[in-house]
Amino acid sequence: MKDEPVIDQQPGRPVRESPRPVAHGEERPRRLTPRVPAPFLAEILRLVETHRPETLAEAFQRLAPRPASQAGTDVLACRAVALLLGDLAEQGWSFRTARGCVWVTPAPSGPRPGEPLNAVKDRLRAPLLAARQAQLVNPAVRAFLRRMESRRLFDGRRVSILDLVDRGDDLAARLADIATMPDERRPQALAAVVRPVLQVAAASERCPLTGLVLMDVWRYFRHTWSLEYRPTPGRGLQLLVRNAARPNWPVIGIAALANAIPLLRARDLRIGWTAEGILPRLEADPGLWARLRPALLRTLAEARTIVRDDDVLTEAGPVAGPELERRLLSLGRTAARRRETELCERRARQEEGRPVTSLRRDPLTPDGAVDYHAVSARPLFVRKRAETLAGLLFARRVLEAAPTDGPALVARLREDGQLTRALGVALRECRKVGLASRLLDVNVCGAVPPYRELLGGKLTALALACGEVREAYRRRYADQPSDIASNMAGRPVVREAELCVLTTTSLYGVGHRPVLSID
Repeated sequence: MKDEPVIDQQPGRPVRESPRPVAHGEERPRRLTPRVPAPFLAEILRLVETHRPETLAEAFQRLAPRPASQAGTDVLACRAVALLLGDLAEQGWSFRTARGCVWVTPAPSGPRPGEPLNAVKDRLRAPLLAARQAQLVNPAVRAFLRRMESRRLFDGRRVSILDLVDRGDDLAARLADIATMPDERRPQALAAVVRPVLQVAAASERCPLTGLVLMDVWRYFRHTWSLEYRPTPGRGLQLLVRNAARPNWPVIGIAALANAIPLLRARDLRIGWTAEGILPRLEADPGLWARLRPALLRTLAEARTIVRDDDVLTEAGPVAGPELERRLLSLGRTAARRRETELCERRARQEEGRPVTSLRRDPLTPDGAVDYHAVSARPLFVRKRAETLAGLLFARRVLEAAPTDGPALVARLREDGQLTRALGVALRECRKVGLASRLLDVNVCGAVPPYRELLGGKLTALALACGEVREAYRRRYADQPSDIASNMAGRPVVREAELCVLTTTSLYGVGHRPVLSID
């Protein structure tokens, strides 16, 4: 078979697939055509042709500063291309040249034929460790680590973060003694050696035994992970599990809960947040529809109350049903065009050196709060409100007219595209509510040495399902408005902070963990 690339990726041109079939598990090569001068592109091609894969990253990084000496060269473009290719090489991508272009192929994300699971994880872990190592040499990160490890006076003692790492030799000796005890004495003896307590790692709280900021403690141990540390936007909790039975309450493990990604097919199918996921359940249990239909209609009604509609309904006119939905969608398209025009005018002002208002700065009320009503009048949210309202009205109209009998509903779903679409809209609103306030993703969970050998990671995972975590989440977000919902409503909207489900995914993509339900 002729070795032809299967994806042709060029700037300004769409992706085009070739007729060559792709074997199962095979990654698709991509053709890169950098917008750089021909001599610099020739140098890139030469590096790919002459260097071994393990030395390509270093070669590209050495090449990056060189364009500065070339007269008439777009220095930033050349440097960006060299650094990008260096990063790809460091992440395990493979390179080759053909027809004067560079072809890059992602590292395989799954096991190769006959490759053991541990070898797959080691291979996938390598680029993650490289990215973490690059972060650890950052001067700001190094300064933070030095500060945490430097001893300071607190409560008459000189302490540092290292005092929160347990002594493995002493812990092992204590546990070895317990192992020789009769069975009936072990539980009490173990309780005197291991007594886990949970702490929320907040920037406003300090460790009473060392004076260290708890969020700094969490961040220090997070830097020992194989993934580089990046703060996660949105709702979340950082948690420490500590051993209150040992001196200084050493850290057993750390965890973090964060907003889950909006679309995750496996999760949404399992929970039933898509028409594709709920249909098999309805087929297996048609009686489910008698409970599901009222719940969906109730969800649509609640979603309707947090979409500001006074302006768009006035502009749509005194119509109802499909005609109102059509006019709302038309208003959404008009708002989208208006926003694009405003963005073009803004870019023109920037290019002319004239001042522009930051798009990240929300208008404020006289008392300093966000003026959500003004935000909702921006073209972006006019479009979103009009389109969302059209979808909600459509779904309610169709579901109210849908059969109330389960078997009849299942039969209709097979042939009625509008009913399937309406069901999808209602389920999407359920997903919005769940992701906004009731479901979080476990994106950090593990033990700190020496507790890794004692299954401290499993203990940390189990601790996430305790009532203390739910209460901490409730306290932190009980009165906090939801930005997106408030922008859509034109007023502050506080969603119920009631944590119900935790989900997680495999770090390396070759292992799977089930959804963990708190209720």
